[in-house]
Amino acid sequence: MRIKIQLIKNIMFQRVIKVVLLVFLLSNSFSCDNNDEVVLEFVIKDENIVDEELIAKAFLNRNNWEIVNAYFDCESPKMINYSKDKEGINGCEKELFVKNDTIYIGFTPTKLGVNTFDGIEVLIKSKNSNLKIVSGSFNYNVVGS
Repeated sequence: MRIKIQLIKNIMFQRVIKVVLLVFLLSNSFSCDNNDEVVLEFVIKDENIVDEELIAKAFLNRNNWEIVNAYFDCESPKMINYSKDKEGINGCEKELFVKNDTIYIGFTPTKLGVNTFDGIEVLIKSKNSNLKIVSGSFNYNVVGS
């Protein structure tokens, strides 16, 4: 009788372990990067000097997407252009420099204080070739020399 009870306890314990493992695996599979929001993250100095070149870097927060092209000062509405020559965003003419999945934004600020560089539009592509547009902006602080 004791052996039967011990055997039943072992079987129940194994079932509990299987259920816990299954719940763990399922919860991880539903929280994968494909379902998470893709946003631009920016790297910029805390203080930038007026009339000196400022260089900001932007990259994606998810590594399962890559930057195809980046623009600023676009017209609305924005739509993806699926040209054979070059994928882009219709209504966007001013391109930003992109290299190694990083956007480089360089300009010379002339206005003191906290300013905003907005209107950045980025065409991104997933590992399975889906295209998407991500928008972004960043604040920068300009001080006197």
